[in-house]
Amino acid sequence: MATVSLKDIAEKAGVSVTLVSYVLNNQHENRIKKETADKIRKVAKSLNYQKNIVARSLKTNKTQSIGLIVSDIANPFFAQLARCIEDEADRHGYAVIFGSSDEDPAKFKRVLDFMSTRQVDGLIIAAPAGSETSIRSLKKSKVPFILIDRYFPGISCDYVGLNNFDAAQLAIRQLLSQKKTRIGMLAFSNPLHTLQERTRGYEEALRSAGIRLEKSRVKQLGTSVSYAEVKAAMDALLDQPKPIDAIFCASNLMSGYCLQYIHAKRIKVPERIALVGFDSLDDFELFDAPYAYIRQPIQQMGSLAIQRLLSKLNGETKSAFLELQAELIVKQPARNPE
Repeated sequence: MATVSLKDIAEKAGVSVTLVSYVLNNQHENRIKKETADKIRKVAKSLNYQKNIVARSLKTNKTQSIGLIVSDIANPFFAQLARCIEDEADRHGYAVIFGSSDEDPAKFKRVLDFMSTRQVDGLIIAAPAGSETSIRSLKKSKVPFILIDRYFPGISCDYVGLNNFDAAQLAIRQLLSQKKTRIGMLAFSNPLHTLQERTRGYEEALRSAGIRLEKSRVKQLGTSVSYAEVKAAMDALLDQPKPIDAIFCASNLMSGYCLQYIHAKRIKVPERIALVGFDSLDDFELFDAPYAYIRQPIQQMGSLAIQRLLSKLNGETKSAFLELQAELIVKQPARNPE
């Protein structure tokens, strides 16, 4: 199939090639009659005209595309965040190219290099632990980028994410309000600062309540957590001389597996164990037990990331560090537990 050119459209519409270019690129709209613009667009549609993005990028040095790198696009949190970013980018005329690092700094660098070869206009990045060198190199390259969800305290750059420290304290205060004092935590072994802030928030909330910290009540799990890990951790927490009476889970996957464990063991919630998790999953609705979870402002996070990146693309040089506050959601069972 032959490529339709601006000249083809101009000849059929009976106008100049320059006028066609202005209309299809939304330029000088106030100087072109609406009837003429509508006619040109109608002709372009009838000819199935497609913009030559490659030629346009060579001329403007822009591809109208944004690269998004997350740890795992299959994770419900990142999938939802990616959708919010894609929708917001689309409203501004940008397409989004997705990539996952799988929490591997070497793979992250490969994905980052791939994005660069595609000449994306800017990047939004949820970087894995150990990727500081790649981020510093990216800063030197002058490619506009925004860190989202994770940041590195030693690197000054734009960031949009949650105040994880405050969010964790909010979760523990909820458990304390239920008169729970032996509160365990399923935490991350991942050294990322933002994830460790959840553990620090847990610890500070207990200190403020006058409760002694017990290291044995904190179980560190891998980022790609499995049910077997959660089961082993919960078994250990409940087999202690003074077993836990509440549990705080640092991620949605941990919370989901924890609810599975509680259901399998027929543990009464919240009488025997109260639960507060981080984020939610659709599957949570299947569990007929009262629990609470920290809800991150994902829509706001995605919108702010795009807005900040567009500001950078328009020449903004000042960096912004934006930490958002979480919301506590308390869920009640569909029916009273027996």
